[in-house]
Amino acid sequence: MTDDIEKLEKFLRGVKSPVLSSDSRARMKNSLVKSISQDEKVIDYVRASAEDVSISNLQKVLLKERLMSYISSGRSFVWGQLFSYGRRFVGAVTSGVFVFGVVGFSVVNVKVASADAFTYVEDVTTAAPLTSYVEDVNGAAVVYRDDKILDVQQNMVLEKGDKVVTENDSSLSIKFFNRSVARLGEGTSVVLDGVGMDAGVSARDVLIDIEDGVVWSRVLNLINGDSSFTVKAGDIYASAKKAAFNVSNDQNEVKVEVYSSVVNVTTSDKSDKKVKTGQAAIVQKSSEKEEIVNVVSDPKDDSWVEKNLNQDKVHIAKVEEETAKSLKNSVGVLPENPLYPFKDLKTGVIKLFTFDDVSNKKVDLESAEMKFIEGAVMLKDGKLSAEDAEKVFGSYVSKVEEFKGMIKAVRDSGDVTYADELDGYLKKMIKDRQNDLNSVLPDSPMYVAKQYVFQAELAAASTDAEKTVAKQSQASQKLSEAQDLVESGDKEMAAQAIGDYAKTVSEVKEEVTLLPDEFKSETASVVVNAIKDDKEVLSSIQETSQISGDLDDVDVVAVQVEKLVVEPIANNLEAELSSGSSSGASDTSVAVTKPTQRDGQYGVPVVGTGVSEKPLDPLLDLNR
Repeated sequence: MTDDIEKLEKFLRGVKSPVLSSDSRARMKNSLVKSISQDEKVIDYVRASAEDVSISNLQKVLLKERLMSYISSGRSFVWGQLFSYGRRFVGAVTSGVFVFGVVGFSVVNVKVASADAFTYVEDVTTAAPLTSYVEDVNGAAVVYRDDKILDVQQNMVLEKGDKVVTENDSSLSIKFFNRSVARLGEGTSVVLDGVGMDAGVSARDVLIDIEDGVVWSRVLNLINGDSSFTVKAGDIYASAKKAAFNVSNDQNEVKVEVYSSVVNVTTSDKSDKKVKTGQAAIVQKSSEKEEIVNVVSDPKDDSWVEKNLNQDKVHIAKVEEETAKSLKNSVGVLPENPLYPFKDLKTGVIKLFTFDDVSNKKVDLESAEMKFIEGAVMLKDGKLSAEDAEKVFGSYVSKVEEFKGMIKAVRDSGDVTYADELDGYLKKMIKDRQNDLNSVLPDSPMYVAKQYVFQAELAAASTDAEKTVAKQSQASQKLSEAQDLVESGDKEMAAQAIGDYAKTVSEVKEEVTLLPDEFKSETASVVVNAIKDDKEVLSSIQETSQISGDLDDVDVVAVQVEKLVVEPIANNLEAELSSGSSSGASDTSVAVTKPTQRDGQYGVPVVGTGVSEKPLDPLLDLNR
């Protein structure tokens, strides 16, 4: 028996290992994974076992030494050829990478650094991510926290539940984690029901409860984020994703005055009102009667309003500078630095020691993301040409597409749970980049980076329906940019942004009609609701433009887009929703028959007569 076993062993040793092509190995791997993935018990057991695995630092060192010893021995022809320069070279490279990694020239975890970008405090080194703090204080103010009374200091970090009170002749400003700011007037008392991590329903909500006094809020662009901003006064809630508004609460009334964009005001009877630029919502406490008035006080006649509008301009400019600075800190060494090759070297070594296909793709994606941020920073500093920046940004989008393809392969193999985890990882990465750039306007050098993040978002969409909804959100952001441009006085660029919005929302409408029936209704509903909000923003833009002067191109373009694009698209999609089918739906694309044009009142170009009269801007030919 023993002789037979020895003969069999000798025979097996003489058998050559089968040689499989890369395609054959890939098919075999996928087949095995698919077979295993059908048994959920196996997957759960493996995952549970992996979570329980932990090794000490000593074991990590021994593992590294054993790995380096194996590589240098040349037991694998690939490793032997790759490291033909010997163990000393490998050791030197590895040591160099670890040394430079320790002193800061390593690949930084950008997602962690990005979280700090929300809360970058120049003089506060102890601020935790997603915190809010006192940006400035003038005069005496206190914070009631638990059973303590604390004197307010500049850069003081605020917590959920804090009651902040300003004395007479004093004021302070609070900067929130989402870059928005609230300014408390004199004799004001507020409770911070939400300032960050533990805020209400969402971990990124801001909720300010005014007990008495006045609070000015400048909410920066939260349109594409998961953060909201609400000021509460009694049973009145004023919420916005982007706006400048003033809320006052005294013994007689609550007043919400809007100076930029649109604020949603919810009253005690749970009814919602859209209050836009130039309007105020007033609620009398004695009768709880509410009314919307069409004109608020002229900013020039109100020192509090004028002061805050001027401070907002400074705040917005400062936010972009802080964003660039935070991004620069997050990536460390830039390509212009002589030590940059060591940074690239560590990325290469990490990839070299990464044997899993998914992990390799993650390394590629994170490396492309790092270079994307480097490119945005260098573009802002004028150290990178637009052409070279677009190559870097384009590479980032390509890596996003590759990663999405890899997610599909994982899903097709049967591991849906892991595919969902990877999809969430990819979406989170892109969301972080959007949050970094959400306040960047078309007049900024970094705007091209923002456009490529838009492309990356569409590339990462899992379905056509998801892509369509993302595109609608991007259209709304373009309208938000137009609002900012009008306020800054760049009306020509604002008109162009409105035109871009019209083009994008028209594309969205066409994409909705092409969706499969099972996705069409829900997607159309989301788009219609967004377009209705956009219509209010268009109206607000017109009001902002008119407040600053006579009718101009911005007014004409905004009116035209609302009448010829927004209303027809919303009406058409609503008709499809009510009928439950797209069959027989009329075409509401931008193309229309262009009638004879004439000058109407105030010299504005119009078409039609009577109730059919519509403004028309010949410079924005939407009929082509």
